[in-house]
Amino acid sequence: MEKIFNKLKYLLKTLLCFLIACMLLPIIVLSFVAAHYSNQLVYYVLSTKYPNLLISQSKKIRTLIDTPRNAGIFHFLLQIRGPCDFDKIKQFYEQYLTNARDKAGYLKFPKLRQQLVTCWGHYAWVKDSSSFNVNNHILLNTEVYRGRSVNDGNIQEFVSDLARKYIPSDLPQWQVIVIPTSLRASTSTRETEGSSEPVEVIVQKN
Repeated sequence: MEKIFNKLKYLLKTLLCFLIACMLLPIIVLSFVAAHYSNQLVYYVLSTKYPNLLISQSKKIRTLIDTPRNAGIFHFLLQIRGPCDFDKIKQFYEQYLTNARDKAGYLKFPKLRQQLVTCWGHYAWVKDSSSFNVNNHILLNTEVYRGRSVNDGNIQEFVSDLARKYIPSDLPQWQVIVIPTSLRASTSTRETEGSSEPVEVIVQKN
């Protein structure tokens, strides 16, 4: 008898949870619809009020917590063996990315030339990209690190220091830094450079 009672009790609990879920379902659907159209309304208002901005319709938590000192920047490190041809690298980015156009003559990736800002919790791109200069984004490193040229022995520390530097907020938020260096055995005690194969390290921030 007790076993039957427990089964009946479990069945009633399941039925009660199901009824509560059915009652809450319309509220959840209405909340979703209200949030969706509220976001569309905000997008329309912002687009009308700020015609010089291209407002992003995607809404993410990241837009609410982004600050100039807490930007969502990703870093990619690419190591290429061979001589460093900086002009060719810059030409490649210009030809296939920043200046690339489709058959209609429009830029394929216009946001690479546009400044990214936040507007009332939304990401937005400044439509006017006339001030874009690729030389601000594709850089050739000529610095030394702690009095020594950059090599495989200190490249990680050097790149870590680069990652801490902020991209100016008045520029599109991406940057490519080319670091010419040379590989040397970590156990070697020789300080003579150029005795091994040249290497270029590309750090991309976006």
